[in-house]
Amino acid sequence: MLQELLPIVAALTTDTNPQVRQAAMESLVELGKLLAHEDVQPHLLPIVKSLAKDTTEEEHRVEGAQVRHVLH
Repeated sequence: MLQELLPIVAALTTDTNPQVRQAAMESLVELGKLLAHEDVQPHLLPIVKSLAKDTTEEEHRVEGAQVRHVLH
């Protein structure tokens, strides 16, 4: 899951289509629920933090912040 699925979902979080981005964000949350607690911080949080700090797209920041809130 970490090597195959997570990179694909991570790439889709910045897709140009808002519906694809939303589905990817929902998938990140679901993946976070399936991951062992010790795997969330090193594998999932960097993706979410990157989105939350995105300086080019406000929507990415909002979506990243929302997912980060859910994961904590």
